[in-house]
Amino acid sequence: DDPAGRIERLFAKEPEFLPVYKRVLTLMDAPEGTTMGLMSVAVDTDPAVKESRRFYVQHFVESLERAGAAAWTEGAWRITEAGRAAVEMVADVPTTTDGVSW
Repeated sequence: DDPAGRIERLFAKEPEFLPVYKRVLTLMDAPEGTTMGLMSVAVDTDPAVKESRRFYVQHFVESLERAGAAAWTEGAWRITEAGRAAVEMVADVPTTTDGVSW
């Protein structure tokens, strides 16, 4: 089991969406976790996501969950220890806020 490797491969596969992944992980890192609804507002309004029309919030959440960076626990989406390490991987990635509601 290698969550760090899976996360690295995910980020390498979709580098154009690193700001989106960073935003989702940040929302999940709240003490109370987050909901799909809150993440949807923060993701689906992102210009890169709107332009691609390939992905919606579920894609990002499910990809992070499969990689081991996120988990549904206690009624909320939460970041895992591997997810916290993933935030460090994207620490230098600017989080675009232009046109994004979050």
